[in-house]
Amino acid sequence: MKSTKQTSYIFFWIFLFFIVIVFIFGVSSLIYFFIPKIYSAIHSKEKPASITSLAEIPKPLENSVEEIKTEEKSPENNAPEEKKDQPVSAENKTIPAASAITKQNLISWGFEVPTAKRTIDTVIVHSSYCATGKDVYSLACILKEYKDYTVSAHYIIGRDGVIYQLVNEKNIAYHAGLGQTPDKRNRINNFSIGIELMNTKTDKFTAEQYDSLNKLLKEIKSRYTIKYVLGHDQVSPTRKTDPWNFDWTKISK
Repeated sequence: MKSTKQTSYIFFWIFLFFIVIVFIFGVSSLIYFFIPKIYSAIHSKEKPASITSLAEIPKPLENSVEEIKTEEKSPENNAPEEKKDQPVSAENKTIPAASAITKQNLISWGFEVPTAKRTIDTVIVHSSYCATGKDVYSLACILKEYKDYTVSAHYIIGRDGVIYQLVNEKNIAYHAGLGQTPDKRNRINNFSIGIELMNTKTDKFTAEQYDSLNKLLKEIKSRYTIKYVLGHDQVSPTRKTDPWNFDWTKISK
């Protein structure tokens, strides 16, 4: 009888222990699963704090803002602009064309603005071609080479006779460099106008180029008292050989 009673006590304590374990497990589950949800529900109703600077933005969001800024600056998102062959500086833009026979293609390098009005009495004739591209007479390619070397001329005449004005005549174009005129003056850029004609060392100038050069020279002479019309090789014989294959009999000096 006593043994039976002891057995009952043992089963009672085992059952009680089992109940306590189940209770603890249940309470733990409630805490684990439901308390975070209740906390989130309460705090989701609060107004989020405002962001006052990019420094307060988490890193992923900060990158997104930067990407948006970059996209807004892209050409595809801007209003279409007028297409220009070359950029134009403030000192070399919004000027009237030198004549009706020229086309303006003003550039922003290879010249300087003089401190006083220039006295122009010389014209220097040059020749150029593109040595780095497939089309040796590409205006864009020739101008790129000018830009790379920071040189220029006031005008360049294409193979078809079209005259492009690159630099305002009032400005000093870097076209002649070291040299000397027949009257022993140097610093030729200061008192001259430079005219380039597209041609290679083995090709010949076209009839259209000679015709346009004569028209341009006539107009230049109507604006200034021109003393000399010279080739680059004539003012700098030890350094230059252009204008290559030029027939001086075809122009009126």
